[in-house]
Amino acid sequence: MLYDQIRQRFKIVFGDSYTDIDININPADLLNHWVKFRVEIDFKKGVSLYCNDKFIKSSKLSFKGNCLKICFGACNYADFKSTDVTPMKIRDLSLNINNTGTGYTLAASASLAMLREADAWKHVPVVIFSGYGDVVNRDIMTRLGASAVLTKPLVDLEILPATIRRILS
Repeated sequence: MLYDQIRQRFKIVFGDSYTDIDININPADLLNHWVKFRVEIDFKKGVSLYCNDKFIKSSKLSFKGNCLKICFGACNYADFKSTDVTPMKIRDLSLNINNTGTGYTLAASASLAMLREADAWKHVPVVIFSGYGDVVNRDIMTRLGASAVLTKPLVDLEILPATIRRILS
């Protein structure tokens, strides 16, 4: 998804071309409110865009195999270069597999992987707060190097200090 600052439109790019999926959003709304985007990808049906849980548009696309690369913001990827940076913050980015509720938090896993690759951060304890409490999510985060994975919202507020004490002991 790219942001066209002149036309104030978000557009979905697929391969090396724009799709017909785009949406205008008031810049003041982008700066003052959280805007929820959901992109559904079906390898047989194509791509659908939702904004704040409202369906925007679908487009039938032809996928090569069942592999997909997703890029955010400025990107210097070999097959795709972009300097467009959306005028917003990204949070709670997640991948849901086949609408089953199984998924994992992409932002957390990407950040964790980068932390664990840097020598200065390899031994720093990391606690992940995730909206997914399933075993698959916990396993992925643990394999990537999380010291602990806690599920949001924290109902028992004693869990966090107990977890930190356990990690630091």
